[in-house]
Amino acid sequence: MKVENSLRQLQTDYLDALLMHWPYPDFFQEIWHEMEAVYNEGLVRSIGVCNCRQRHFEKLRQTCAILPMINQFETSPINSKPELAEYCRQNDIQVMIYSPLMNLRLQSRPQYHDLLQHLAGKYSKTKAQIVLRFDVQRGMIPIPKSTHRERLESNIGIFDFTLSEEEMRQLLACNENRQYMPESRSCPGL
Repeated sequence: MKVENSLRQLQTDYLDALLMHWPYPDFFQEIWHEMEAVYNEGLVRSIGVCNCRQRHFEKLRQTCAILPMINQFETSPINSKPELAEYCRQNDIQVMIYSPLMNLRLQSRPQYHDLLQHLAGKYSKTKAQIVLRFDVQRGMIPIPKSTHRERLESNIGIFDFTLSEEEMRQLLACNENRQYMPESRSCPGL
């Protein structure tokens, strides 16, 4: 890996995190071995994967010295992936969420959008803020994307309220196992 090139271009001595984008079937364990080496050199503070399921972690366990520290995947109230989230929690793998607000664009059950609207009104927040707060209270790190300053400010304005346990249960009950982004067209298994 040429992490040194990235460090030079970024004018830094280390990266906070280095993630493998997919569990590439032919090279998964080999790529992970190289990531472990970069971590052991002190060039990155944490190494992780994206779009991995339990089966991928179990395959890595066969040869790895370090289990991934991060797993980045799509999850939301309508695709909560409770088994994967629990697996990560039990194995001290931090969940990072990409596209955490994509679910707001989907045509889902009206009850889901009604619940978000109700909670947004109750807390004087946006529906996006409710979803991001839900993620944080689940112990996950949502990574929302925006180029608009007001949305960036809104996205971080989620630390002045807390959803109740009942509200968290209601949001979790909205799960439809609805995956919006394809996990990997090039990695059907492993």
